[in-house]
Amino acid sequence: MPNLRRCMTIALMAPLIAATLVLLVVSAPPAAAAAKKPYTMYLSNNFVGNDWRVLMERVARILASEPPLAGQVDLKIVNAPQNTPIAQIQQLNNMIATRPDAILIDASSPNALNAVIQKGCNAGILMISFDQIVTAPCAYKIDVNWDEIAHSQAQWLAEVLHGKGIVFTDQGIPGFPVSLRFIRGYEAVFSKYPGIKIACRFTSNANLADEQTGVSDCLAGHPDVNGIMSLGYGTGAMNALKAIGKPPVPMTAVTYNATMLACAEGHQPCMLYSDPVYLSGEAMKLAVEILDGKKPNKPEAIVVHSPYFYSNTSIVKVAGMSTDPIKIVADVNAFPNLSGNIALPFSPPWAAITPEQAMGR
Repeated sequence: MPNLRRCMTIALMAPLIAATLVLLVVSAPPAAAAAKKPYTMYLSNNFVGNDWRVLMERVARILASEPPLAGQVDLKIVNAPQNTPIAQIQQLNNMIATRPDAILIDASSPNALNAVIQKGCNAGILMISFDQIVTAPCAYKIDVNWDEIAHSQAQWLAEVLHGKGIVFTDQGIPGFPVSLRFIRGYEAVFSKYPGIKIACRFTSNANLADEQTGVSDCLAGHPDVNGIMSLGYGTGAMNALKAIGKPPVPMTAVTYNATMLACAEGHQPCMLYSDPVYLSGEAMKLAVEILDGKKPNKPEAIVVHSPYFYSNTSIVKVAGMSTDPIKIVADVNAFPNLSGNIALPFSPPWAAITPEQAMGR
């Protein structure tokens, strides 16, 4: 009889023991995740040929070392030896072989990296594409509203020119996903205005020297230009105009500090968009959240909206586009005492990067 009671007691306790084991199994992942921190992450960058990429990497390092990401990320940044998909594919293969928790990718091509990215996903590595995003279905994507930006800036220029005039357009960095989207976007807008003629296409490669050379070459054949669409600094184009004694023309460009100051101070009509350098930080933050178990429903594009700025000489509003004036007073959004090659803004809303940090001081 004692043996029978013992057996009955064990039988009655079995469900409780099983439930406890289930609870322990369910509770294990968060504890394991916490024990695993900091998460090992690689940032794969294919191109460091302009100030934006240099600052993007600097901002990534700063954000990895400060709240809210401090202690959560062990970040390793690797630059491909050449700006080609083949070089970045080899770079990614080397990263995958080390089995990190996540790989953050600023891509050289929207499609060429897909097979190696799928390889990383199959290995259980979190793959996140940002800035120049890929089309690999398994990769999470942090995108900017590029299609809207291309449309809005072209629409602004068309309205400033009252639907007619000669314009120069920038090809950006040939083959890059964002450049291709911009070209499709602004050409679609200009096709609706028969009075606007794209007289010359130049390639800035998103750097100041190439932009100035490209616009200078265009001016040699078309000195009567009425507007310029730059996908880079804008100040290179402004310098090219000054060199032949031509007054400023309406221009679109990126929010580099020198560009913001030139547009505000030089009676230069401008519509500027921000390509946030902190996209690298947004990718890190998303990776931590996913590895912590806060997984989005689908690995699709997460859009970070770009702020727009205009100079006081170019107050032409485009429907659906929210813009802010460039303000130099008290360093509101342009900084006379900072280097002109700083891309603005440099800090995400959830952090507080100082101008000194952005300058690497």
